[in-house]
Amino acid sequence: MQYQDDATNALLEKLRANGGVIDAYEDFFDGTDYLNAVRSGKIKDGDPILMLSIDSAQLYESKQLDCWIYIWVVFDHHPQERYKKKYVLPGGFIPGPNKSKNVDSFLFPGLYHLAAIQHEGLTIWDASQNHVFKSTPFLTLATADGPGMVYLNGLIGRHKPGAGGHYYPALLKPNNYDHTGSNHPDIDVENLPPASSGNYLKNLKHLMESCTQTQYEQHHLQTGISKPTIFLGIQPNNILGIPGCFRFDIMHIAAINIADELIPIWCDSFRCEPTDNKETWDWAVLKGQVWQDHGKAVADATPYLPGSFDCPPCNPTQKINSGYKAWEILLYLFGLGPAILYGVLLDVYWKNFCKLIRGIQIMQQHKILAADLCEAHEMLMQFEKEFELLYYQHCVDCLHFMRPWAHSLGHLTPETVTKGPPICSSQWTMEQMIGNLGHEIRSHSQPYANLSEHGVRHCQVNALKVMIPTLDPPTDTLLCCSVDLGRGYVLLNKRECTPHHLPMHEATALISYLHTHGIDVTLYINDWIQFGEVQFYFQMNLNETIKTLTLISLYSRPDYELLRESYNTLYSCTHQGNEALMVVEVFAIQAVIAMVPHKLPNHPELCFFLVEKPGLDVAQFAGHIYEDEDGDDDEV
Repeated sequence: MQYQDDATNALLEKLRANGGVIDAYEDFFDGTDYLNAVRSGKIKDGDPILMLSIDSAQLYESKQLDCWIYIWVVFDHHPQERYKKKYVLPGGFIPGPNKSKNVDSFLFPGLYHLAAIQHEGLTIWDASQNHVFKSTPFLTLATADGPGMVYLNGLIGRHKPGAGGHYYPALLKPNNYDHTGSNHPDIDVENLPPASSGNYLKNLKHLMESCTQTQYEQHHLQTGISKPTIFLGIQPNNILGIPGCFRFDIMHIAAINIADELIPIWCDSFRCEPTDNKETWDWAVLKGQVWQDHGKAVADATPYLPGSFDCPPCNPTQKINSGYKAWEILLYLFGLGPAILYGVLLDVYWKNFCKLIRGIQIMQQHKILAADLCEAHEMLMQFEKEFELLYYQHCVDCLHFMRPWAHSLGHLTPETVTKGPPICSSQWTMEQMIGNLGHEIRSHSQPYANLSEHGVRHCQVNALKVMIPTLDPPTDTLLCCSVDLGRGYVLLNKRECTPHHLPMHEATALISYLHTHGIDVTLYINDWIQFGEVQFYFQMNLNETIKTLTLISLYSRPDYELLRESYNTLYSCTHQGNEALMVVEVFAIQAVIAMVPHKLPNHPELCFFLVEKPGLDVAQFAGHIYEDEDGDDDEV
């Protein structure tokens, strides 16, 4: 629990040394909102930092049950710990199967308890220093998907007259469109006024002054507020701010919302207005045999994805409408997408898609450099503007193409500056908790009561483990006969029981290593991080020091023109086989990746394109090609 205080003090010291400039965003604490709260005295040493997250839960695959769960995440734990089941606290359960009419009534007990201990203070005993102190828990964020956020903040957007009750956030004014309230000129998204508590309270006051239902409807349309949020019950000094505490969720944007629109658009299954003509949709290319070939390309790539990538994407032609998981969509669109859609989509649509991929890849990282954040902002802004011009085209008939996710992209980078990387507050934690609790249900006749009981037991067990640490002894996670090499590297059990002679090309690479690298020399591959296929690992005694080495076969440099055209999203290389063998220390390996074979149009040679696990540092091309390495059918 000391992580938050230590991280804050280290960050403030770093800011003093750097003249107040943040060069990288690695946690929520790097955001300006948190730092300003610390400097103003709202957050003091020892104050627990909390996040509330809520989402609906599908407990059974074949039943539509409207059940909601909310959890508490304690930011005082290290990022490697705080999102694990052991440290996540279930907050409450909203049973189904019918939709809840008043979610606030279920949130109230938890928020009331929080407000009470904020008012009275929470007494904590620091066992490490045998010190008792009184703290004030601070609520930083409240996160949800789109439907869930309506319950939390009471904001549902302004509805355009004549739009059938739907709100389409288009920046560009449709041609020949003159509806009252929506006939404003084009919106410059770069110069939107920032959201503030003052403006929110002013608009809320205007809504609350409504004397009749008609006035309420008018003021509701003007302000976009449907009701006061329950979070107004938290004292202003104990919350990040309203609406500032409500954050966009990158998991739902990237893994659900984007795919829900782009795939139907390209597959020619998106809704077409009677006055529109699908024959003019030159982006709708994934149909017929092209769609079948596309699905086969996805399925053929699956064997090349390492097991550490978790759930590989299935053939979308067979499963895209029946349970395609969020993680599958991430690997499908943001991993395989740039390569398998190259030469399929028209060039202008493919390049627009690559800008989206590049921006989202950066925003999904756990550590975002300030320079990369600027690039992501530029890519996402360009994508949004081009998306409107390419698909919506100022046409009223295509106004429904403009879904909220497209506009939400523009908020990801500014919110990173104020609240840290989006992944730190994403709903992956919520989804994991739903899966864990759902698997524990044993009474299927009363699933909601049983689910709630397991949530209570989860909290009780965690509390006991904190009070009596011996109930939760550390476990050895190393596999049998594996060797911990340090720095996060583990050498697994050897596969060969007897020694064998190296072929000449492998022996030549080993001799080159022994001649080139002497005692206490750290290996760098010419200061470049490259891709390579691991042949095997081994250990050698060099001058009484055990070295753990690996023989790799390097891939070629990526195709520069293709990399440039794809905005650094399509790394296409050739396999050099025995002609590019090299021995390196295992510490030169940066990450496990996949190199998937593919054929480029008008290119006879078989190529391989890079697929990284979502969340890893994205490969860079700016003077240096920032790459990882590939492994023995197990990519590295």
